[in-house]
Amino acid sequence: MINNITKQLGDANTKNEKLHGKVLQGSDLLTQLRNKLEELQKEINKNRFENFFHEEAMARSKVQEQYFGGMQDIILLLSGENGALLTRYFNEICRLDNVTRVLDAEKVAAGQKSNKMKVNLEEELQRLKEREIKQTHAIETRNVEIAALQEKVGKHEETLILLRGEVEAQRKRCEEFKNMNTLLSDKIVDAENLLQEMSTASEKQIYFSHYVTRQLDDTAGLLMFFSEHYVNWIFKKVDIVVMEFDKACAKENERVLNALNHLRKVQEETKERYTNLQMKLNDAEFRLGERENASVEKFENFLSEIRLIEKQRDVAEKMKKDILRKLDSVNDQRLAEINKKDEKIHELLVNLDAEKQKIQTVETKFQKLQKKNDYQVERKKEYKRALEEVKAKREEAERYRATEKDWAMKAIHRANEEVNYWVRSFEKLKSMLDEVSRRSGTQVSAVDQAMINSFEEAKKRIVLRDQVVNIVSSEEEIHKGKRSRIE
Repeated sequence: MINNITKQLGDANTKNEKLHGKVLQGSDLLTQLRNKLEELQKEINKNRFENFFHEEAMARSKVQEQYFGGMQDIILLLSGENGALLTRYFNEICRLDNVTRVLDAEKVAAGQKSNKMKVNLEEELQRLKEREIKQTHAIETRNVEIAALQEKVGKHEETLILLRGEVEAQRKRCEEFKNMNTLLSDKIVDAENLLQEMSTASEKQIYFSHYVTRQLDDTAGLLMFFSEHYVNWIFKKVDIVVMEFDKACAKENERVLNALNHLRKVQEETKERYTNLQMKLNDAEFRLGERENASVEKFENFLSEIRLIEKQRDVAEKMKKDILRKLDSVNDQRLAEINKKDEKIHELLVNLDAEKQKIQTVETKFQKLQKKNDYQVERKKEYKRALEEVKAKREEAERYRATEKDWAMKAIHRANEEVNYWVRSFEKLKSMLDEVSRRSGTQVSAVDQAMINSFEEAKKRIVLRDQVVNIVSSEEEIHKGKRSRIE
């Protein structure tokens, strides 16, 4: 019986150990599931924090992009304004340079014109002086020729005086012949008158008168012929002499007159030329004076304009220097500002590149995390499905376990009752054996003693098992509370 009891106790212990192992496995599974759920919750919280951090980084990057866009617009506006100012100052400088060049060119042209005018006036004066010298030389030669001609004219005048005396003597003779001719013509007229008076006389008287008239006509004819012939001869001679003399005189007079006319013309021409030259000289001197005055005025005006231009050029150069100095200062300031801005922009670009790299890394991480998150979400969904399945299975297992536990508890209760019964019976048997050995004075056999020891060890194991079962039941109650909180 003891062996049977020990076998039943051993079987009950093995069953209890199997049930305890299953309970421990279920508790291990529950702890693993709980740990997995806690890890999933931590990963979800971590993903949420990383998502929040990525959203914040994206917002910061957008704000930085807006700030950089505004700074870029400001820099572009400032660079455009600087470019406009520089172009305006450069155009003003170019205009002033062109004005100074034009004024310098006008100054040079005015100087060249004044020099040309001076050279032309000097050449004109030189030509006028040469012409005056030539004209004075020609006048001197003409005066010498005129003096020689005047001497010739004096000689010809003496010959003309002699010829005029002879001509006057011939003219006196001609007048005498003319007087004689007039006397004869008067006598003829008187005779004709007498003949006419005597015409009323008789025929004799007429014949006589005719005879007388014939005689008178003959004598008159002879006288007339002689006188006419002589007069004609004398006149011819005189005419020849006069003609020759007149021709000679005419030639000489013509020559002298031509010479005189030529001299007069030459003198007039020389006088006219001299007067013209004097007038031209005066006009030239007047024009030269006017030109000199005008050139002096122009030169003074040019000098004043040149001075004004030089002053304007100096002012323009000063303005140019001031503008260049201001431009240099402005350019230095702008360059310093631009360098600072470039440095800032470079730093910002470096930071932007770093931020972009960070953003890229963050985006890559975010994509990876998104993928991980999606994967985790999928896993979470799978875990959720698995948890639901596990929960369903756990509920089912709990139901089974509860039923099994009930059965086990019932079996354990029955086994405990049996064990307790057997323990009580063992104790009764032991007490009976002790009483029998005490009454009989016999010792317990080694076999019985070994059985008693085995029963005591089994009792100790039962006590330890009960303690472990109580601890496991308390842990299950704690885990039930935690599990309900996690759910």
